[in-house]
Amino acid sequence: MRFNEKELVALSRQPSERAAELGMKGPKKGDAFLDEAEKRYMFECDTEEQCEKWMDSIIKASYESMRKNLIFYRTEIHRLTGKDPLEQYGISDETRFQVSSGLQLTPKDTMST
Repeated sequence: MRFNEKELVALSRQPSERAAELGMKGPKKGDAFLDEAEKRYMFECDTEEQCEKWMDSIIKASYESMRKNLIFYRTEIHRLTGKDPLEQYGISDETRFQVSSGLQLTPKDTMST
């Protein structure tokens, strides 16, 4: 996709779809585990609808969700064209792009409502 400089300037001045301030605090004195695997974060929203939109955005931005989408669309493109779209980049055999369980993904698995 190509953009000219005027388009990029116009796009950069538009408001973002979802934006917020993130306040992070350092570890409290006496905390024994600084890098916990089950780290939890607390988010505050004004309405429940706003919270649901944020949760959905965070889930869609996760590595797992994007990987599922990549695998689904790769499978669909391969089914329609007969060619592997990742082959041209030399990464088609990498395990991270494979469906580990052998199940075919459906759009329902990759998209959240």
